[in-house]
Amino acid sequence: MKKVLSFLSNIEEVPAEQRESTIDKIDQSKTFRIKVGEKLLYIIDRCEDHVKAQLTAIMFKHFLKGELSYTDFLRAAKTLEQIPFDDLEWFVNADWNELSIEESAEFIVWGLFDMQPRRMEVEPISKPTWDESTKYELKGEAINATISHNGRNIRKYLKNEMQQSG
Repeated sequence: MKKVLSFLSNIEEVPAEQRESTIDKIDQSKTFRIKVGEKLLYIIDRCEDHVKAQLTAIMFKHFLKGELSYTDFLRAAKTLEQIPFDDLEWFVNADWNELSIEESAEFIVWGLFDMQPRRMEVEPISKPTWDESTKYELKGEAINATISHNGRNIRKYLKNEMQQSG
């Protein structure tokens, strides 16, 4: 019950007419088979506590205001469900947009970063090693990860909220 109340209290600033209009558009769409209200209950139920429900509500509020698509809201809700709060807080309060692949592994899994392919070349080894089977080496840039569209949205809409409450 606390999760539901936390969620509802965070979207009350959006006028009721705007909420109803936006939700009706999704409910009438053939693309989404589950009605928004039903989907929200599933999402809120999966939130581990009222804090995650509050953060999810903030993202939903931006959807209601037309600042996020419904699909972007659903992606953000899935990320918020999965990511540990400490990692989310660290991510949201950071200002970098690129990490090494080693640093970003979990953030990629949570949908906050995407791997960026880099130009790689295979070249013959100029000085053969003792192992004659190694005749080539891989040269190029390191593979990094850059913040995803989902990550930019989460950071943009949660940064001020988390700093004020935190």
